[in-house]
Amino acid sequence: SGSGPGEFNSNITSLQADTFYYVRAYATNSIGTGYGEEIQFATPFNVRNMLDFDGNDDYVSVPLILPADGTIEFWVKPNYINDGCAWFAESTSDYGWRCAFVDNALRIYFGNTVLLYNDILENKYQHIAITWDQYTYFGTSYISMQLIVNGNLVDSSVSDMYNFPDSTMLLGYYPTNSSELDAQLDDFRIWDTVRTSTQIQEKM
Repeated sequence: SGSGPGEFNSNITSLQADTFYYVRAYATNSIGTGYGEEIQFATPFNVRNMLDFDGNDDYVSVPLILPADGTIEFWVKPNYINDGCAWFAESTSDYGWRCAFVDNALRIYFGNTVLLYNDILENKYQHIAITWDQYTYFGTSYISMQLIVNGNLVDSSVSDMYNFPDSTMLLGYYPTNSSELDAQLDDFRIWDTVRTSTQIQEKM
């Protein structure tokens, strides 16, 4: 930035990781304002504790401890999206928790409930969050679930109460009918609170 004729430089600060930006220069004088050519660029992703799955028989097994109400969130960068690949799942149940890519869509299975998102991209980090909230209405227990992608609510559902499993969570694999995961998972977190879209955006 500056004034008078000549060339000028300006530093852009407070940029977010893994984000596309569009920039153009401008100059103002007594006649008006003129704009230069628009330039676009992407900032790199800030990798913290990445798990790199190469699609060849690798996964992570962890104790499954789910609170009554909570949030699971993580970053994922699929190198290749193959049908049936699971991002995380229970190890002992065909009808429990499962986050998988099935029939060209990301699907979150929770008992008989399915949350759906159709626009997962290859070779780009995306932020996924799943929230659940248990409540009782006229003596019947229900669970409300939301799927939040890149800080935006994309699907939600309410179903009858589901018994939380007492087993193991597998990252990158599902024991029944699963393809191998070829992707990076990063910053996988489980919260004991139902986080809002705003809260998720602030911590992405």
